[in-house]
Amino acid sequence: MQLKPITAIVVLLLVLPSLSVAGCTVSNPLTGQVPQVQQYADAFHKNQQDQLGPNENITVWKQNENGSNAMRLQWTVVNSTTSGFYQNGTTASYSVNVKQFASTGEATKFYDNVSFGYSSSADVNATSIKPEGNIYKQVTGKDVTVANAAFKIDSFTFVTAQMSLIFQQNEFVVWGTVTVMPRSGSPTPIPATQTTDGNNTTFSSGAGFNITYDKTLKTDSSTDASKPVRVYIYLNPNETADGVLVATKSVSSRQTLSDFASNEVKELQNYSSTGFYKNFAIVSETDSTFAGKPAHTIVWSGTIPMQYSKTIATNTSVKEMQTFVVNNNMGYVITYKTISSDYDMYLAQAQRIMNSFKFTS
Repeated sequence: MQLKPITAIVVLLLVLPSLSVAGCTVSNPLTGQVPQVQQYADAFHKNQQDQLGPNENITVWKQNENGSNAMRLQWTVVNSTTSGFYQNGTTASYSVNVKQFASTGEATKFYDNVSFGYSSSADVNATSIKPEGNIYKQVTGKDVTVANAAFKIDSFTFVTAQMSLIFQQNEFVVWGTVTVMPRSGSPTPIPATQTTDGNNTTFSSGAGFNITYDKTLKTDSSTDASKPVRVYIYLNPNETADGVLVATKSVSSRQTLSDFASNEVKELQNYSSTGFYKNFAIVSETDSTFAGKPAHTIVWSGTIPMQYSKTIATNTSVKEMQTFVVNNNMGYVITYKTISSDYDMYLAQAQRIMNSFKFTS
């Protein structure tokens, strides 16, 4: 999600669950149904993560049960993309309810009552639905027969806005509010220290890890919580692309390693499908153990833009090994990255550094 007007942000949210039949009013009462609101909320969460843009991160996600057929979801999306209006990017705060009604007819009545005075969204009438985005079918195994969506602008200025929204998929209804405002400065920094003992330096991050490397190697590090990369260790003094880096992302307590790894791989594939990455190919995928935790590792190659200066990005052939692991509601991506011709040259050194990784929380 790049910097979009408030209406576009909410319309995107309405489209995300892949409503397949917009404006249909066929009633389809359900009998003897099993409550599936928890599964729907979990699938909705994954869908939101899958749709994040390159500069977006979900920094907060809360799910609270409200009886056996309803849940309250609250989350925050930080977008670090900057512009004239948004020098630090934007923060979008969502607060919605998810409820599974006894029948599609009851859900439609509720939708009609809440959405009175709202503007119907014409953007939900998608004719082509990707299986990974069809939340209702993922949860129930059935097709959507009733789909409605609407929104209402509650307040609006040049840089801040609030909007109410509601959408329905058969017996499920999601409704609530989204507020978008400029991101005020930087979030609370993530502390980090470096200590040297003999020939080795250890980088310790408040994101819950240590990693050790030869003290002669140059590094870049960040305490900015809005940026995922915590440390970049350069292996080749003549090529800044060659290095080991550690990135972190907050994940919900319900998100599994499989979910996290799938989201990261999908983001790579999205870069490829949009043409941002060229000649992208996954060389291998393996399940493994990393720092005592279950992990998933991929090796991939492709041609990607490399920022060798502040103003120039050069398309460069690279090869990367990325290991995904989850610990204490934090997702970690540990990457060995080089230009393609250097991959074998620095592999052993990179593996020693990566093997030194330890969790501290």
